[in-house]
Amino acid sequence: MPTDLEALRSTAMLLLLLMAGACSPAIAAPLCPVCEREASVSAPLDRDTGLRYHESCVEKGAVPRCDQCDGPAPRRIVVEKGEFHESCFREHMAPRCVECGLPVGRHGIDDGPMHPSCFRRLQRREPTLPGSMNEPPLRCDLCGDAISGELEVGAWGEIYHSRHAERTAHCDACGRLAAEHLSGEPFACADGRTLCGVCAETAISTKSEARRLFAHVGARLAERRIDVDAGRVKLVLAGLQELSNERNDGRRARGLSEHTYDRKGWTGSTIHLLAPLPEVELRGVLAHELGHVWLASRGLGDRAAWAVEGTCNLLQLWELRHRGGELGTRLIEKLEEDDDEVYGEGLRRVRRRVSSTGWKGWTEEFSEMPAIPERSFGER
Repeated sequence: MPTDLEALRSTAMLLLLLMAGACSPAIAAPLCPVCEREASVSAPLDRDTGLRYHESCVEKGAVPRCDQCDGPAPRRIVVEKGEFHESCFREHMAPRCVECGLPVGRHGIDDGPMHPSCFRRLQRREPTLPGSMNEPPLRCDLCGDAISGELEVGAWGEIYHSRHAERTAHCDACGRLAAEHLSGEPFACADGRTLCGVCAETAISTKSEARRLFAHVGARLAERRIDVDAGRVKLVLAGLQELSNERNDGRRARGLSEHTYDRKGWTGSTIHLLAPLPEVELRGVLAHELGHVWLASRGLGDRAAWAVEGTCNLLQLWELRHRGGELGTRLIEKLEEDDDEVYGEGLRRVRRRVSSTGWKGWTEEFSEMPAIPERSFGER
């Protein structure tokens, strides 16, 4: 049993501890930045600043919310898809470095999303440091400065300040930012369009080059028994404004077919092509327009619009699959995601028919459709 002296010592120690606790300063409760009143430690947290807000202050709209975590985000990043904490944007939306796996734009690196430091480390074969200690600031792919506030995310994962948006051109073909350090030296077309360096490398701008592609595409279509008399087809290269005036339907002008007839039927066609265009895209446009020529030559160009355009879009899709690469994949996605009731829905309907009956079955069904005389033959 403890002695009286030991009991006295224990009592004295307890009193000292109680006195020390009484003299210690209390931990201040966090203040809501909106109303400046105390907020509990369980109040909504701004992940980027560590500040807490009353739920009522957030509900009143005094503080914007993050569209990812729904928490208060006064210093948010604003992109087309919504408003986000920088931390939420990094975690869920930003492209990631192919070397270290952390979020990054594509600043200064042409071979894919990669931090410049990771690129240099990879060249020197240095090991990648794990975890957030290696995480660089989010930087603009155009100017290289750190990003805070509003930003834009490009079609190919580029990240850049919103202030650059009006002064920066996008490639008319692939949608890349047309900046030399990202996609090579851009090319300014005479009709006001811009091609990035990647697309400009294969751009077709002369009639002889277009005729060469015409022969290759025609040969591949002939393998599917889609034969066209090349001697009756004239190619014309046109600028954007000229082609848009001819189309006059508000769609993205790439090609247009016009056909001539006499009492016996089809006598020839003229295909108007936008130029310059990257070779892959122009091959797809040629396949589409040759589809119109083929239908016109068989007296079938006046069928239902969805069937005509859907059939020609399917031929375009098949051509883009032939060594189309990354650009071909993106152009196919545009075809498949088109919500137009003639072009997009037409493609989906024709694909279902071809999947069910085969190409031969579809062409037989197509030829039995009633004609629509007022339809403009083969225009696109």
